[in-house]
Amino acid sequence: MNKGDHITASWMRTDLACLAGAQMKLEGQQVTVCGIVRHVRGNDPVNPTTIGIFIDPDDPACELPRVRPPRCTCRNPHVLVDPGHIEMRAS
Repeated sequence: MNKGDHITASWMRTDLACLAGAQMKLEGQQVTVCGIVRHVRGNDPVNPTTIGIFIDPDDPACELPRVRPPRCTCRNPHVLVDPGHIEMRAS
């Protein structure tokens, strides 16, 4: 994966819905976002243990939280995506 690639990422976002009964009940919602990769950042330049993919979503009204990675000079903040959530490269 490189800067400028178009990707699709999908994951489940859960919220605690109820504690009644013997088991917790979770409410889930699938989140899907498509966008252009702007940054690929690891926590260490030689032996990274975590990697974050920062994208600019195709949908400008995307309500996912936006962050600005360290030393980013882009005009707008980006959406942080876990590499494990990337389903495919969109065409």
